[in-house]
Amino acid sequence: MDIWKTKLVLVLLIVFSNVCLGNIKGNELITATTIKCQIGKGMFTVWDKNGPSMKASTWSKSKEDSTLIFDSIDLKNGTARLIGSGSTDVQAIKISKGITFAEYTGGGINILTVFSKPLTNTQQYPMVYSRHLTLIDPMTSQYNGTCKIVE
Repeated sequence: MDIWKTKLVLVLLIVFSNVCLGNIKGNELITATTIKCQIGKGMFTVWDKNGPSMKASTWSKSKEDSTLIFDSIDLKNGTARLIGSGSTDVQAIKISKGITFAEYTGGGINILTVFSKPLTNTQQYPMVYSRHLTLIDPMTSQYNGTCKIVE
């Protein structure tokens, strides 16, 4: 293989690896210890004898009530603390394109994933928040929003 083909292969490998890893300068999200998330619009589903009933939903009318903070993030040990209307310890999982937080509740599991590529020209990271709960019947929801690194 001549030198130009070798260089082309190396360039393609570099480009491909940057795309696969999210091309984050220093991967700031993965090194963050505190992340603040703003929950936006989503869908809420209630299951009854007729099956699922879905409707558009907002998390809360209040911006303060739509905020979740993850602090004490320790990806090595897989832990973090979630602060919302109260606080609780959650699992923190490094994934190939971000961080997933899992909160186990008495009625199910809540999963929030923050994606490692910020929105264009911002310091805002897209996120999705899925809740899988059962009280009497299953209640599921999924909301989108953004997160920012605090520390």
